[in-house]
Amino acid sequence: MGFYLELVPEPLKREEFREVAPPKTYWILYGIAVFAVGCMMAAAYQVLGDLLSAGTVWDWLILGVLTLVILLFGAVGFKMAALRRFIRLVGKQLQTGYFCFGYPIVLRKVNRDEVKEVRLFNHKPAPNLAPQFHDDPQYFIRGHWRVMVYPTRRRPILIDKHVEKEALESICQWVSTWWKSV
Repeated sequence: MGFYLELVPEPLKREEFREVAPPKTYWILYGIAVFAVGCMMAAAYQVLGDLLSAGTVWDWLILGVLTLVILLFGAVGFKMAALRRFIRLVGKQLQTGYFCFGYPIVLRKVNRDEVKEVRLFNHKPAPNLAPQFHDDPQYFIRGHWRVMVYPTRRRPILIDKHVEKEALESICQWVSTWWKSV
């Protein structure tokens, strides 16, 4: 289970929404996890050395899985530290992507005249079976609300998604106003 980094309007730029930074508690917990992994690696140094020197297929498989987990752990830390989603309006163009240390990457662009629809809808990935087994509504699948821009000849662009409709209404209104303006 993860948490949601909300897209908020930039105070200095009226035409841009940017993802907020992770909370300080995330970095505290990430630091504790880095410390724990470091301690485990130091404690298992001898065993890992023996696995390397033994060189059987199972030993290499174990080391490969351990290396993959550590690389994924580092990739998550990099994503949370360096990458921020954004949505911005530049003239008649809607741009969405990520900032990496302040530089835009993974940029998708669409011109206002190419857009055929802007929609806010609820996407439920699976049928809601929880009411058959639980009386507590916290288990019910409510799906994700999504704001989508549908260009005429390209695949749809996901602007944002959230479990609560109210969190996306301002972004949907902002994009719809841009699209309908002359």
